[in-house]
Amino acid sequence: MWVTASITMSHPRWLPGWLECTSGEARGRIFRKRRPVRSQSAVSASFLRRSTERAISSLPRAGRPRGERTIRRPTRGQTGVGPTTALPLISAGGHLRLESSLRLAAPAKDAAASGGRRESAMRILVCIGVIAAALAIPALGLAASPPQAVMTALDNPRGLAWGPEGALYVAEAGRGGPGVCVPAPDAPPPAVRCYGATGAVSRLWHGVQEQVVTGLPSLAFMPAGDTAAGPQHVSFQGRGGLFVTIGCSCNKATPTGALLDGLGFGYLLKASASGNTRPIADVARYEAEANPDGGLIDSNPYGLLALPGHRLATDAGGNSLVDVSANGDVATVATFPKAPVPGPFGLRDAVPTGVVVGPDSAYYVSTLTGFPFTAGTASVYRVVPGQAPTLYAWNLSALTDLAFGPDGSLYVLQHGSAIPGVPFPFAGPGAIWRVPPGGGGTSTLVAGGLPRATGLVLGADGALYVSVNGASAGNGAVWRIEP
Repeated sequence: MWVTASITMSHPRWLPGWLECTSGEARGRIFRKRRPVRSQSAVSASFLRRSTERAISSLPRAGRPRGERTIRRPTRGQTGVGPTTALPLISAGGHLRLESSLRLAAPAKDAAASGGRRESAMRILVCIGVIAAALAIPALGLAASPPQAVMTALDNPRGLAWGPEGALYVAEAGRGGPGVCVPAPDAPPPAVRCYGATGAVSRLWHGVQEQVVTGLPSLAFMPAGDTAAGPQHVSFQGRGGLFVTIGCSCNKATPTGALLDGLGFGYLLKASASGNTRPIADVARYEAEANPDGGLIDSNPYGLLALPGHRLATDAGGNSLVDVSANGDVATVATFPKAPVPGPFGLRDAVPTGVVVGPDSAYYVSTLTGFPFTAGTASVYRVVPGQAPTLYAWNLSALTDLAFGPDGSLYVLQHGSAIPGVPFPFAGPGAIWRVPPGGGGTSTLVAGGLPRATGLVLGADGALYVSVNGASAGNGAVWRIEP
């Protein structure tokens, strides 16, 4: 069986085009429909998921399809997928509403096979579902090859950095533990997160993955250990100069904040080659005392950039970029304005995340934005000390990190995407986008289908390395992606 679908794509990052799916050897056209499709439109992803699940469950195992589907003249964001790949992609990003039933007229030789008619029907649903996934946050993206997992079994992995020896390091926010529990700031009462010294920094060196710094503070929802606060980012300055931010989302002027202070949250740490750590600066205390943005006191040290003689850290809770001197003094470099959000939510916090140095020696900071994390409201700011930050790139969504390429392009990491009708704002996949040199409001998809993406670095091999499943314990990973 094969399907031809004429799709009018209204997302500004794609042009109208044709897409054909082929499956099997039958020669009958069974579905043809022209319909506008909107990225993040109010159509049902669950329809595709449920339909495909029903089709799969009704098949005898011997009749289930094998092999690859072929995508002819692919649209942007789509190459080829197999049946085992398609289902999670549909459930993650499908947004195509089907308003007419599909009629199947399989040849006799197909119908005679075990489950032949059901197999063809399932292939139709899979093919249409993959078309839909390609038009939302694309599930496969434009990567030259499938992502390769280079690190696995991580606990809430976050920021990445290359060490001076060429090893890859990742901050693990841990999985919490059986210790003291405190109210969770990002969930309604009586939700709590509980403490454990399970935060860590892991290293990949010559193909061997190991934890090189352990015993760091971690708060997580128990017993799963998900959505942890703990080590957020890592950065190096020379050999033996490993620095780590420890997040908290706290106000140290409150009793809960004082408790977290005693447990080691809200600090910038330095780790020795032997894995021992010592505090360099109390970033959360600075937010409580100086309150650079003048808003509610809330500190969550997140992004980190170690430079000769000083360190830069983003405070995602305090909406600021701070500088930490060699002797631990903290000073404000910049604060970031609230982002206008359509609808009843008004202005939302910028929530700065990643920080890098650009080709022009200025600092560049990505923003996540606050709830409801509306698509298109995140930005990248260019920061020159002593000047107000200026917009460099916009029309982006829920950014957690960024990295410059050798040609001056900026790669930005999108944490996740909303699915209409699904309450959790990051139900859909994340993505990597390329902003052209000079910035602006237009970006190009590099790779999609990245679950809860949190950290991004560019390798010397030209590949992008991204930490995924960054809010889960045990199944976090680092993927290598060839752009």
